[in-house]
Amino acid sequence: MNLTEHICHMAARYDAVAFDVFDTLIKRDTAAPTNLFRLRGEAFYTARTRAEREARAAKSGEVTLAEIYARPCLAGYDTAQECAAELAACTAYAPVQAAVQKLAQQGKKLYYISDMYLPQTQINAMLRRCGYTQFAGGFVSCTYGVQKRSGRLFKQFLHETELDARQVLFIGDSWRADVAGAALAVKGLHAAWTEAKAAVGEAADRETMQTAFIPLLGSAKAAKDRMMELADFAAHTPFQLPEIAAASRTLETLTDGALSTGQGLTMVGDVASGTNTPFEELAVTIGRLYSGLDSGRPVGEAMQRLQEVGAITPEVRTKLEKLQAEGKKGSEVWRVAAEDLARFSGGMELQSQTWNGKLSTLGDAWSEVRAQFGEPIMDALKPLLDDGISTIENMAVKAREKGETIAYAMRFMIEAFKQGEAWNLAKLGLTLAFQESVNFLWRTLMGAFQAIPQFLIQAFKTGVMVFDILTDAAFWGMVGNAFVGVMRTAVNGILALLSEGIANLIEYIPGMGKQAAWMHGLSREFEKDADQGAAQAGGAAKSFIDSYGDRILGQVVDNFSALQHAFSEGFSSAADVMDTSGIKAEMASISDRITGALEKQDAARTAKEKEDAAKGKPQRQKTVDDTPKIKVSWETVLAGSLAKVGGGGYGRMMLSAENVPQKQLAEQKRPTNYSTSCCRNRAVP
Repeated sequence: MNLTEHICHMAARYDAVAFDVFDTLIKRDTAAPTNLFRLRGEAFYTARTRAEREARAAKSGEVTLAEIYARPCLAGYDTAQECAAELAACTAYAPVQAAVQKLAQQGKKLYYISDMYLPQTQINAMLRRCGYTQFAGGFVSCTYGVQKRSGRLFKQFLHETELDARQVLFIGDSWRADVAGAALAVKGLHAAWTEAKAAVGEAADRETMQTAFIPLLGSAKAAKDRMMELADFAAHTPFQLPEIAAASRTLETLTDGALSTGQGLTMVGDVASGTNTPFEELAVTIGRLYSGLDSGRPVGEAMQRLQEVGAITPEVRTKLEKLQAEGKKGSEVWRVAAEDLARFSGGMELQSQTWNGKLSTLGDAWSEVRAQFGEPIMDALKPLLDDGISTIENMAVKAREKGETIAYAMRFMIEAFKQGEAWNLAKLGLTLAFQESVNFLWRTLMGAFQAIPQFLIQAFKTGVMVFDILTDAAFWGMVGNAFVGVMRTAVNGILALLSEGIANLIEYIPGMGKQAAWMHGLSREFEKDADQGAAQAGGAAKSFIDSYGDRILGQVVDNFSALQHAFSEGFSSAADVMDTSGIKAEMASISDRITGALEKQDAARTAKEKEDAAKGKPQRQKTVDDTPKIKVSWETVLAGSLAKVGGGGYGRMMLSAENVPQKQLAEQKRPTNYSTSCCRNRAVP
């Protein structure tokens, strides 16, 4: 099942579907969202990222694009240029777009919900450019000042749309924002639920990050080892595992593994801490510097960025450019750069001692706990998910078959009423059911008669086996050992209790300490002998099972098998007491007439559809062959009649009284009313 089919399948039982926007409905044509800023130059990139950090630090909740551009570092820049770049870079995510189109055709209410600083008018323009015109409304965090991850934006959505949470399916790419946020809105702070889901989500995120390393490192084992190393690194640094994993993947690609672990990550982390620069961003810059120096490509942009954040001094930059111009080996030039970056050594350790650093370390430790807790749960649920997907996929075919069968049964009974055969079929079915019941009871009785002699034979064989065991000297030896063992256990157990009781009494008498100790020792000897007696009894029982168990079990199985065979032979060979062939033939004749009428109706409908198709008229929608998998005949009427004899109703094989014309219903009731009155007026001797 592909993503489009999966979304449509999940949405089948909901009235409305709400989609996340970025990385769900649409994607940016860049490796990272911030790369759009780089397209306008490194100066703008630096100012833009700084402005957003300052704006978020100055305000709780979501910020707007206007608030970001109000920061002094973005003075002179226009929001229109960023909006134009966002519009030009957005593309539709094809599988989700196909799902949206199908859901719209099905009449589902569609909405979008996004955590974003861009104004809603901008997001609407981006969605229209990508071909999304099906949404009834949208909810953007900067409009309301609340985010999805808090659950408050989802609550606002439910309030304004007047939808119940059970009517809506939320679809997004972020566990924290789209899943946990929706759970908070719908279920509240239920600790067990939240943590269990978070644990599985944490494990799933770890699995996703680990899987991303497989093509880079060449094996699943290497990827697992890398994630363990990175998790340990995150637990002792002020940085989070996701950004560390992303940085490691970047450095693995740019530096061919030279800086992706160990000392390389430590150097990046120290510089990031010392310059207050995002870890992942600095990893990209240092990785580009290393890669450029190693291959001899220009590295001016990377050095400029490192100088801007204060990672390298202007003097060192000049020295690096000079060395590169002189044609020095990349390793030599990198050594000079690394020596300058080494002045930030210990930066992570210092940051780890700050309040935010300790909170980060605490968060990493808790994430590790949840991941370890959730991993076995996730692994256990995966097969269930696979089975559930397979089962649900097969249910559609089976549901179609059942629906076609029921539909044909209804058509059969309607046609039976039209031909005036409904009551006749029911009457014949009741008669046949009665006769078959009599024949069944007779066969059962004959089977029982056949089994009685066999029962006597098997009872004799069992008696011979029992006699043989009772006359075996080994059997009585086992009985004797078991009896002796039981007696040893009982007698020595009693003596042990008495000895212990006496010892407890005399140890309080002055001068009787040695005697009390001797009695305690005697009690322990009795206990030891009691244990040996129990072991002796158990050994005798085991010997009995080993010697006679298979023989006894075999005889029991043989008894049941022989009785079953005798009963089956008597049941199958017994002749019918009542001849049912005439009733079966009459019911078959009626069924054939009704079936023939239905086939004529189907043929006429098919001809009409062909005629309409030739005239260009709309045709009835067909998904699979309309031919029913099971047709109703007199056998199905018999099943309903048997139920009636047993005290039930005709069930779904008969139309309900409210759907039958009153005159026709009265005609059908006449025989029953007549029979009732005859019984009521009959004289009792």
